[in-house]
Amino acid sequence: MNFIDGIAISNYRSFGAEPKNIGPFSKINIFIGKNNSGKSNILRFINQYIPKLNNFFKKKPRFTRNPTEIHNDLYPNDFIWGVASDFSKNENLIQYEKALKSRGIHKAYINDIIKFVELFRKNYYGLLWTYREGLNFTSPLIHQENLKNLVTRNNINITSIVRALNLNENRTIDERIGDILKTIVISNTKFPKSTLISDFRRIKRGEKVSEENLPGSPDFSEFDGSNLILQLAALEQSQENEYEQNMELFNSIERFVRTVTHSPNAKITIPYTHDKILVDLEGDHHIRPIESLGTGIHEVIILAAACTILQKQIVCIEEPELHLHPLLQKDFINYITDFTNNQYFISTHSAHLLNAPGISIFHITLKNGETKVSNAYKISEKFSICKDLGYQPSDLFQTNSIIWVEGPSDRIYLNYWISSFDPDLIEGLHYSIMFYGGKLLSHLTPSNDESIDNFISLSKLNQQLMIIMDSDISPSRKVINATKKRIKDEFVEFSDLAWITKGREIENYLNPDLLFEAVKVCHPRKGVTKLDGSGQFECVTKFVKNNNELETYDKLRVALKYIEIEEQPDFSVLDLEKKIKTVTNFIRESNQLPLID
Repeated sequence: MNFIDGIAISNYRSFGAEPKNIGPFSKINIFIGKNNSGKSNILRFINQYIPKLNNFFKKKPRFTRNPTEIHNDLYPNDFIWGVASDFSKNENLIQYEKALKSRGIHKAYINDIIKFVELFRKNYYGLLWTYREGLNFTSPLIHQENLKNLVTRNNINITSIVRALNLNENRTIDERIGDILKTIVISNTKFPKSTLISDFRRIKRGEKVSEENLPGSPDFSEFDGSNLILQLAALEQSQENEYEQNMELFNSIERFVRTVTHSPNAKITIPYTHDKILVDLEGDHHIRPIESLGTGIHEVIILAAACTILQKQIVCIEEPELHLHPLLQKDFINYITDFTNNQYFISTHSAHLLNAPGISIFHITLKNGETKVSNAYKISEKFSICKDLGYQPSDLFQTNSIIWVEGPSDRIYLNYWISSFDPDLIEGLHYSIMFYGGKLLSHLTPSNDESIDNFISLSKLNQQLMIIMDSDISPSRKVINATKKRIKDEFVEFSDLAWITKGREIENYLNPDLLFEAVKVCHPRKGVTKLDGSGQFECVTKFVKNNNELETYDKLRVALKYIEIEEQPDFSVLDLEKKIKTVTNFIRESNQLPLID
């Protein structure tokens, strides 16, 4: 669940005068960087100010900033902040259009508004921003540069939009554009309550549970575990009118305990003394205090319980990796993704969270005394984070099972087969796929021992490593070349796996008729008449044009189209079923998951 899609900050603690846009946000957002880089300042800003924006935009009394939060004392009023709304997905735009229709706005005006939104989402990566200087409603809007020119060039009817949204027409065009952006962004943004889970956490009995110290109350803004026992007791021993809902939350926490303790029958309970949490791991009434399970289990249960008890709000978490093994970190992220309804903002030093699926990652650095924020979308950007944190390549390779493939199209087919054969396995969580590039192997010859040794040394960094190679066997060449044979032998020697395709290339595992259809769709103007071949050792990566010329098709585009066309993989082709079972069990074993028989 997303409440906010982006924020901007300037002249706040470690943030300088230039506003820093941070976004787009997802359900789980990770701020990662060195100590004192400014990660906690982002969490402080979100936790302290975002919930108050509801009052701000309703013209309620202003809220103030502590003088210690000012970055530059010379310009104490130069505090610019902003929020954004994400229209990068078409469904968000459709939902907004429906909201406009429900307000009775004329269709022509709606078309103008949607055209305005589409223009800005195209030019600003899907986000619409509104900025304001200071924390008073009467302070001026800050306008993005060149908006007037952008609107004029695209023939946007600003006047009709202003009228449709009931805004002030007696303003300059820049002011009206700013008013429109503010109205659209705020109407698509929620500012719920926020809770900070600090890095100092412990389980204690706490004070008497009342509305003031229950999560979700107006005064409840920080959670450290000190009241957790009574809060769990309140769930377990609920009144009749709240019993079903509260027991659902309690059972969810109990399921998480079963996951992290690997005990499918584990139960938790609170004794009548309300002074401890008791765990029955095997369901055999062998009950023990939760702290006996170790600091890591103790810590992660505090986090999971807090994120379950808190409902439909923003949750800021400082350094959840403290005392947690990497697997517990991943269990925690999986749990809050699947079983809670909050939006999370997490500060961390841990690179083990970088590969969690579906999260937004932001690299936080300190340069010249000011916090800098950059999105980490690409693998190279994630490696930059790891370098900044002082990780070595060997540290990274130890976090996942690694599968080396030749290129992007191989990755698409492999992920397609894995997800069809074993849907529980997730790329980025249970395994990573990396590219070695076919040209690399073509340059490695038996006479170039040093280059081969360097490539093979990758397998020594991690015992959970596998490589997939095209055999390149053809009617004229019946065996794999010496380089591939040596790499295969070396990988197997180090307890790793090497899959050499039983056909010529990985594409020879595909249905040739469906592959031909995909090629025609991807190359409609090439006059595709047939594939160059279709047999086990024939070339299926080229096609024959209507002038009898041969051409290599776009392997990446065709791969994406092929998996769209084929409803279900045919694992009976060659040795595909055997190999995919080997791959999935390799991944499962690397992640300590049960193997498939």
